[in-house]
Amino acid sequence: MIKAVFIDFYGTVVYEDGEIVNKISNLIFETGNAKSVSEVDSYWWNSFRTLFENSYGEKFQTQRALEEEALADTIDYFKSSENAELLSSEMFDFWMKPTIFEETKQFFKECPVPIYIVSNIDRADILEAIKYHDLHPRVVMLKERMQLG
Repeated sequence: MIKAVFIDFYGTVVYEDGEIVNKISNLIFETGNAKSVSEVDSYWWNSFRTLFENSYGEKFQTQRALEEEALADTIDYFKSSENAELLSSEMFDFWMKPTIFEETKQFFKECPVPIYIVSNIDRADILEAIKYHDLHPRVVMLKERMQLG
């Protein structure tokens, strides 16, 4: 018997940030010395992943802090004229007001068991996104609260 549903938020309940990431990568490519947008994507992801994998326990950093650092590193690496703070702000705006999948609200309304959301996004961002879409999960479990890698 199923007693609850555990779901990731970004990519399951709402769309991932791929569109805004692509926009930012293109801007860095256009204003820097990268050979391709995919080179920017790859470098940015590897920078973020390295920071993310080392963010736990006493070394824990929020998703926002990791993203800002990885983006600033990427801009610097490609000698882009873009502003990391402004580009991060665009990404954070998306995290708080992401596009919702068409079926999500119906699923939340009709699901016969409690819904638990699990995410590595920062508390303030995901709670704002949940509020923005008027969703009512039973619990929101966050990496930030557990400080896990």
